[in-house]
Amino acid sequence: MPNLKTILCKNKDKLPANSAPGVYKLDCSCGKSYVGETKKKISTRVGEHQRDVQNGKWKNSGVTEHCKDCNGNINWLNPSTLHQESRWHPRKVTEALEIQCQRTGPNEIGQMNRDTGYKLHSQTWRSFFFEWRRKQPKLKRWQNHWFKENDTIVPNQEEADVNDASQSD
Repeated sequence: MPNLKTILCKNKDKLPANSAPGVYKLDCSCGKSYVGETKKKISTRVGEHQRDVQNGKWKNSGVTEHCKDCNGNINWLNPSTLHQESRWHPRKVTEALEIQCQRTGPNEIGQMNRDTGYKLHSQTWRSFFFEWRRKQPKLKRWQNHWFKENDTIVPNQEEADVNDASQSD
């Protein structure tokens, strides 16, 4: 027989999207993406990026700098929450891993980020992320929200060379 606690606990409203701190991704219609982290609500931080663009504060972040020279549009209304995390160190490490995973760091195809993230200078995770993307290409995390659901991310040349080498063995 249900008690009052079990009845009331099931009727909680869900929080609105992007209303927690964590790691997020912003997509541009040009095909590039930006990964960021915040201790604020993700929606609040995205609004700050948008205001910086409107006010011409190009140096405040990689996404605002990208907007200065790009003819595309940032999908401000639909940032992707990649991971909710309020603790500083886990959030910073998660951001660094997501920059590698999403290939948004400097010298990458989809680069918008100006650095590789907090204390993650190694490329050790690249092969893991490549295999993950290859085995599960339909995951929502790989999709740019400006493209159709069935679009897949084309691996960069380095990953294509690694893949070709492993298939020829």
